[in-house]
Amino acid sequence: MNSSSSNALVEVDSLIIQAIVNDEIDQISPSPHPGMRMDTFCCGAHGLSLLITAIKAGRPSRSLLFDAGPEGEVWERNAQRLGLDVGAIEHVVLSHWHRDHSGGLVSAVRMISEAAATAKKVTTTSSAVVVDVHPDRPAFRGVMIPEPQEPISLQADPTVRELLDAGAAVRSEDGVHTVLDDMFLVSGEIPREADYEGGIRGGITFNESSGKWEQDEPIMDERDAGTYGSYLWWDEIRTHLRY
Repeated sequence: MNSSSSNALVEVDSLIIQAIVNDEIDQISPSPHPGMRMDTFCCGAHGLSLLITAIKAGRPSRSLLFDAGPEGEVWERNAQRLGLDVGAIEHVVLSHWHRDHSGGLVSAVRMISEAAATAKKVTTTSSAVVVDVHPDRPAFRGVMIPEPQEPISLQADPTVRELLDAGAAVRSEDGVHTVLDDMFLVSGEIPREADYEGGIRGGITFNESSGKWEQDEPIMDERDAGTYGSYLWWDEIRTHLRY
């Protein structure tokens, strides 16, 4: 799987963006299943997961997964109910280390790997789906409740070891780079320049060295993924921590 790093984006003709996990569900859009059966609806969950396919004439289409939602069961269920070809996913980008975006990664990697092997989608030298993460994985993240001062911890993100064991090829990267034949760009650190870019109010990270919780509102490991096309200068598929 080609994960080049020239930082020179190739112009693509079009994008297909499929929401696998979102806070809301859509019961009105056409379903790949006949009728309106309740057991074919997707499940809403706190978090995000997008399947993004870039299309360019004369080249194979390339598919990237942006985040994997809060947990594996909802990712697997929704991907199946949407009838997605998950075996076509070649690269996974984690926007930032927060369980509502990373929790489904292990299940997604397993499902992608199994589907790719079954369909023999992978024809390059590496058969492992690449999982692209920021190297600064916190032990735990959470929120500090102001009154009384009490930390609430989120479930820990999957470890690199867990991702490797699931069959992923993990890429730890904090700089700008392109992937999938330069059809996608993954950003480095996103500058916080506007007043509303304060991050998560009360956000904290557990420091294993000191054994204490520390303020972590900006979430500076957050990254974007983007494409370039004649119909858009910069089409960003982002998760914003800008409430």
